[in-house]
Amino acid sequence: KSLPTVRPSFVAKQLKTLRDRNSGGAPTQFLESLYKSYLRNVKALDGGRTVPLRAIYEQFCEAPGWSAQNTRVAFAQDILRLLVTNTRFTRAGKELIVATDSTKAKSADIFAVVKDDGNKEYFYGIAFK
Repeated sequence: KSLPTVRPSFVAKQLKTLRDRNSGGAPTQFLESLYKSYLRNVKALDGGRTVPLRAIYEQFCEAPGWSAQNTRVAFAQDILRLLVTNTRFTRAGKELIVATDSTKAKSADIFAVVKDDGNKEYFYGIAFK
């Protein structure tokens, strides 16, 4: 559906703002936080290797005020930033693996983000090897 009141330049500006936003820390700090959260969650899954991003995001949201400034889209954007900047290895030498698809996933478990080329990227979960 076309909305004559919404200009493409406005939408592009909003997308650029979201893409360029900084979550408040360096990508390496975000990666280390993801790894710590992953380790806590993987124990709860009885050794399952891929942890749904939804579980990680909910754990991050437990910090006071964090969810007010970090939407699901912003969280997915931070994951994408790790991949684009090739920030994949923790200080412990573990590599971040992002699961982009799961046949078992519910739509609420999928995190979507728009890439620079206008295409969407979908993330389901993470693992570290």
